[in-house]
Amino acid sequence: MALSGLNTNWLKGSFELDRNYLLKVAENNGLRLGTDLSGLKPHYDGKDSIALGYGLDLLTNDLDKVKIYLSAVGITLTTAALSTIGSAKTTRNTLQGLVSQLAAETDPIKRAALNTQIAGKKTELRNHASSLAVDVQLRDEAHASDLLNVVATAKTKELDFFLKSDAPTDSHEKAVLLPMWFNTPAYIRKAGNKDTHLTASLRADNRPEAWYEIRYGSNGDELPGLAKSRYVEADFFGLYKAGTTSSNISDVEAKDVLRMYTKYHDAILKYERTWGITPWWSTDGEIEAPDNYVEIASKPDEYGAVIAKSLEENLRWARDKLIFDFVIDKGYANYASFINGEVLIGQDNNALAPKAAGDQDRQ
Repeated sequence: MALSGLNTNWLKGSFELDRNYLLKVAENNGLRLGTDLSGLKPHYDGKDSIALGYGLDLLTNDLDKVKIYLSAVGITLTTAALSTIGSAKTTRNTLQGLVSQLAAETDPIKRAALNTQIAGKKTELRNHASSLAVDVQLRDEAHASDLLNVVATAKTKELDFFLKSDAPTDSHEKAVLLPMWFNTPAYIRKAGNKDTHLTASLRADNRPEAWYEIRYGSNGDELPGLAKSRYVEADFFGLYKAGTTSSNISDVEAKDVLRMYTKYHDAILKYERTWGITPWWSTDGEIEAPDNYVEIASKPDEYGAVIAKSLEENLRWARDKLIFDFVIDKGYANYASFINGEVLIGQDNNALAPKAAGDQDRQ
């Protein structure tokens, strides 16, 4: 059973253009806007790798694939560049090992020593990126766009192959999965080629659970930029099936949405207090984060369109539907105005096991 109710009301005119637009803003918005062209050269990604253009990771991707991607846009890796990438991969592996040691270390002196080593390895990655830039450069944003399209098309085929008959057809929903698969397939495919909770939700046609995973579950590192992207991507994916409106939503769909909210209630509200805004009718009332990334995402120099919605806006149709069905339509319209709190739904016996926001279910 694949995901149903897919949306093909394109933002930019086609699946490919929508997919690439989401990737551009998420991976290198400065390059898209022309305000920061440093991405035209290999650069340290700020964490543990080296990227080029719109987020092509030169170290995590298989080297043979990187060579194919670059060759498709007229770039051939020299012997020196290949050697540098090999050295950078070794540096990256060492850096990741040191970071793991730091996470487990409690002794202040040893932690300080590890932090010094980590800083040294990050400097090495920056130096490797500078060396690569001698031989590997993109001409301009259009060249970067060409490279992105080559990589994204290949990644789309990889995703389709993994999901097989459950792969969505070209749609908003499929476009949203690509930023998650692009450099971190582990959001969708665990070690051993196993499904993550997100993938299980897609295969089960459980849209609200998939929406939850995209909006909340995929930001385990609690990164501001990722919070912004996931707010947009979750709502581009859609909490409701295409064609659902406030006037035609079914009680089944409304219950499914609020069943998901009930299951993850505490985790969702905690996340919204940090990154967005909680609904006025929620347990603690309306609380807005110091930086509301739902609003930030809609600025002209971000996604440039109002795609992301607040939690209250997302749940409104489901909440209003059930208040109508079980209060107003039962002859208790006079009491509807007194309902100013949560509307919660019990769990189905066959529901997927709950998990915390930020628990990315990765191995």
